[in-house]
Amino acid sequence: MLKAKIKNIMVSLLLPLCFLVVGYGILGALAYPYIRPLHSIYAMISQNQTPDFSKEARQLYNQEKQLPTSGTIDASTLTKMKITDQYGKIDIDSVQIHVPLIYGATTKCLHMGAGQRIQSQMPGFDKPVMIGAHTIPYFKDLIKMEKGDTIKITTYYGIFEYKMTGSKIAKATDTQAYDLLQNKEQLILFTCYPVEGLGEKEDRFFVYADKISGPTVVGEIK
Repeated sequence: MLKAKIKNIMVSLLLPLCFLVVGYGILGALAYPYIRPLHSIYAMISQNQTPDFSKEARQLYNQEKQLPTSGTIDASTLTKMKITDQYGKIDIDSVQIHVPLIYGATTKCLHMGAGQRIQSQMPGFDKPVMIGAHTIPYFKDLIKMEKGDTIKITTYYGIFEYKMTGSKIAKATDTQAYDLLQNKEQLILFTCYPVEGLGEKEDRFFVYADKISGPTVVGEIK
């Protein structure tokens, strides 16, 4: 008799608990499509205030330093880069974009500024340079660029200029949208698309530009 009473009590306690767990699971699944954009809203808002990574990031770029705009540079004189190093700045006066240039494309790098993909080369090496940034607060006006606009990249070792040749909208997973194996210095800038709106975005807006001035780096960084 006692065992039967205990069993009934256990059932009366566990059954509502099971329903509660299942109910929360269903609610969570139904609410996920609405919670995800809210998380994106927070991420976009938080990016308006760039975190301070100065204690762990090397500041190689010095805007007051006299820098070459032509000629050649011996690569052995350059610093071997580390992820999160700020080694330059991007200026696009036509659309008022002025962004720190960071080596690497990790989450930390993209909070600090525009991040160079390490699969590409740095400016001056006669190879593709691929740089991405969040729309807010960095590349939201990238979509306003027009063919012929000039992009200036100032690094700690030289000043480089590129002229926009075109743009494209493609899936983030579309590796055909760029070619990092080509034997010319093409600058590839990209950001999420559309630049307005909230939530996760599957597309990217790409800007392509060819080098028109700047020194050439010869050799390899040691």
